Order: sequence, then C-alpha cells, then structure tokens
Amino acid sequence: MTGNLSRTVLRGAGARESACLPDLTKIEYDIQHKKRKKLLGSIRSFFQRLLYMR
Repeated sequence: MTGNLSRTVLRGAGARESACLPDLTKIEYDIQHKKRKKLLGSIRSFFQRLLYMR
C-alpha cells in the first residue's frame, strides 16, 4: 500500500516538487552498503586476529 501511495503522490506532484524529494532507493542502498562494508571489515579483522594468535 505504501508503495502505491508514494507512486500516486509522485505522479500527482509537479516536476519541480517531485525533483525536490530524496531518492529513497539510493538512500536505502547506501545504508545497506555501509552495513555490509562494516560487517565485512569486522569479519576480516576477526580472521586477522586469529592468524596473529598462532
């Protein structure tokens, strides 16, 4: 329902008004990318610590 509602709102908005709205897809992708990058960094440092303990 939310997706349909936002599409309707964007369709009804003028070009100038819709251009001012943030691209939520890009923001969501950026957040997921940062979380994934942080997780991979944590995993990498964990295995590096394991190797140094030998």
